[in-house]
Amino acid sequence: MTLKLLIGADAESLLKDQTFQQQWRSLYTSCVWATIFQGADFVTTWYEVYRTPFKPVLITETFPDGSLCGLLTLAMTPDSKQLMFAGAKQAEYHTWLAASDRGDSFIAAAMDLLRTSFSGLTLTFEYLPPGTPKQWLELDQPWAKQSRLVMWTRPLMKLGDGENLRKSLKKSANKSRLNRLKRLGDVQFEQLHSSAALATVFDDIIAYYDFRQGAVNDSVYFQTDPLRKPFYLALMDIQDLLHATVLKVGDRVVAAHLGLSDGQQCTLGMPAHSPFYAVHSPGKLQLLMLGVELAQQGFDTLDLTPGGDAYKERFATDHDQVHILTIFLSNQAWPKQIAELKVKGKSIVKRSVQAAGIEWSTAKELGQKLRRLRLKNAIDWPKSLWKKQRRMESKIYCYQAEQARAENCTNSFKRDCLDDLLLFQPVDPDQTRQDFLSVCLSRLESGQHVYTYSEQGCLLAACWLVERQETTVLTELDRGDDFQPESALIHDYYLHSSVQSQGYSRSLLLHIVNDALLVYGAKQVYITLLADDPLRETIETTGFTCEQSIPK
Repeated sequence: MTLKLLIGADAESLLKDQTFQQQWRSLYTSCVWATIFQGADFVTTWYEVYRTPFKPVLITETFPDGSLCGLLTLAMTPDSKQLMFAGAKQAEYHTWLAASDRGDSFIAAAMDLLRTSFSGLTLTFEYLPPGTPKQWLELDQPWAKQSRLVMWTRPLMKLGDGENLRKSLKKSANKSRLNRLKRLGDVQFEQLHSSAALATVFDDIIAYYDFRQGAVNDSVYFQTDPLRKPFYLALMDIQDLLHATVLKVGDRVVAAHLGLSDGQQCTLGMPAHSPFYAVHSPGKLQLLMLGVELAQQGFDTLDLTPGGDAYKERFATDHDQVHILTIFLSNQAWPKQIAELKVKGKSIVKRSVQAAGIEWSTAKELGQKLRRLRLKNAIDWPKSLWKKQRRMESKIYCYQAEQARAENCTNSFKRDCLDDLLLFQPVDPDQTRQDFLSVCLSRLESGQHVYTYSEQGCLLAACWLVERQETTVLTELDRGDDFQPESALIHDYYLHSSVQSQGYSRSLLLHIVNDALLVYGAKQVYITLLADDPLRETIETTGFTCEQSIPK
């Protein structure tokens, strides 16, 4: 047996070799624990798209006749300080390929080779798929002392002939959701088959995905990784590799899913749905329709992937086990990794919660509720209104429809623009992007509208509108009030310091008032603020009149 480590240009040269490519595909087909994320199409596409930030690292093992019997596909940062699997977080499963009798011996030898060249680093397999050889990690084996293996439960949706999913779609609640969507436009479920087709709707899908992931998990994947979009588009041009579907109402995408597939199993990769249609549960309808479509195409399983998300359990019909394996490539790496994990905290807490039999999503939801108690209103930015409101006079202003006068309003403001909200950056130590996006998500799903202005990648202005509400909770005042019928409410006004002297406050107010009166049919528009708010003068000169003063 011949074991080789190839890095950078040497690895790139081998990747282009046609004989190697053929042997790789043959080994992948024969390896019973392999997933699509170890296939040549996925890995070489990732290497190509991410060739600037990462260098390829390959470990190969060949029989005496030169045929391939083991392959590990990795990547490293240019400074050699980080080692990861090809595909990184975009690869749902991390493992190696090997001939049936070389599964344990190849990977143990590969780790010995890595320890020589990358001493002090760690390598994390997240997740090891079922069936991956693990005898090399048993207590009597050398690598047992330099590894950590943690089991995770993986939810699966067994598709069968799709009949159970069709019955679910016919249930009264789901039928009602579909009928409500149909009243808004023609409902279509479509599979996309080319990068050109995906490109026409991809920006909307990305905005839905990043916005929700930012609110729930504090991760905005596409915003922080500009290569992720071209990577998915490149995958779409490989036949039958990326399974992409969309649920449309008229011409508007309301839900979508992108997942890698091997013809038998499709991975839940990138589910997304619009917050503006949340009341109709488009994400749930999308997954049910996806299951029906996959069953018709001959798939047997939708892999819901590990992670502890509650919504996955609602769709799961079966479960199995996967593992997270951490390899410490030196004796010094073990204590270093433990220290890093203690600093990060999240992974340890998550594993402890699950080990105690508590669903991670439940614990996370409780944590978010506790955090929101501390940050009761994450969008009252620099003014810290919640600290001031209990000791300062407040005022309620009203703008009547008959007061409206024709004025030119700038068209620079956007309504319900998720891309603008994703540009938010905290300016106060008590604020986080996740808290901000979480509040935004809740408000948009409840039907509120947000008006924004951004420039050069910065969110400069934002303001919320509750359309045609007769009773609402005034967030600035922490109290409820009854309004006249057909009223609208403007609240949580923000203007970045860099544009406060440029007249944007008046323009934004007029823009929102015009929409409230002309688009949403309000008869009057209310706005609330503290008595010493600098916006008060602008409000009074714009046409609002004070209806009520609330003493401190």
